[in-house]
Amino acid sequence: MWMPIPWADNFTHGNLNPTDTGTSDYDMLSNALGKAIASLPALKSLNLSGTFDSSLFWPPSSCTDKDPDYGDGLTCRWKSLESIRVHLDGRRPSGGTYFSMRNGNDPRTGGAISTENESPPGYSNSHLSQDGVPVSRQSETESFSTRQHTFSIAGRGTAVLPDHEGTLSPVLEAFAKACGCLMPKLRQAELSFTVPAIVPVSGVGGSADGATTSLLHDRRLWGVWYFSPGVVPDQDQRWCWHPEFCDGIDRRRLFWDTLTWLPADDIHELFINIGAQQHGPDLYEKDVSLPDSTAAERILEEQRKRRRLQEQAGR
Repeated sequence: MWMPIPWADNFTHGNLNPTDTGTSDYDMLSNALGKAIASLPALKSLNLSGTFDSSLFWPPSSCTDKDPDYGDGLTCRWKSLESIRVHLDGRRPSGGTYFSMRNGNDPRTGGAISTENESPPGYSNSHLSQDGVPVSRQSETESFSTRQHTFSIAGRGTAVLPDHEGTLSPVLEAFAKACGCLMPKLRQAELSFTVPAIVPVSGVGGSADGATTSLLHDRRLWGVWYFSPGVVPDQDQRWCWHPEFCDGIDRRRLFWDTLTWLPADDIHELFINIGAQQHGPDLYEKDVSLPDSTAAERILEEQRKRRRLQEQAGR
């Protein structure tokens, strides 16, 4: 379930839907898979990896309005699920990406993005060697390709801009809504992506000290994790080696590894409410992207203070 796809994740294909889904522009496979999984009332654990959109977690309004299998039955989805781990491809089923490279199409940083009319990287007829063998286009394959790439430590940055064109927030919102509203027995949840990591390379020109920042075959996880009280992260997940993931084990925990990107207030509210009805309001929340106190963590604290003031004003 966790094997990487055979070509670069940043290959921007066209819409995968065989038919037009109307103005809602949802992915038919994601919606069908979510509906099929919901029909398994005894399912307790789900590990899933692939190219999906928000309809995997929460059906689009066009479906709930027309499909009699939804309606009141929506509240019974995922009712036995205790663990959900979803790792999404950086590409969107409808075309485009959830992330964009910071340096655009600069081939020096591996930022070139293919168009939907091009062949997968390395197989374009216009990129053949003299003997006719396909030549891999490094600027397109090095950035998001996960094959044989090592994982970087969480403290390393990334060269991508999340929520490219506002496409990522709906996925996070749907995931948080499903976890908070449709999974009463949820114990742990993960929504993550694999993105290129920025790796400092010594001895290469580009700065006064003889070092430069370059993209090598490294990658890092980008995402959000939730744990209910008493749950210890699986030891096979490298990010759980950080002591922050085991702090506050007696309460709900919410961990962000999204670097300087922060969710909108309404999406953040959905995440901090996951498990609140079952376990109470006590929550340990931390941004683990960078060591010590980060700007992102300070902003999260400001959001919490603003929310407390709003609650006090409403009393």
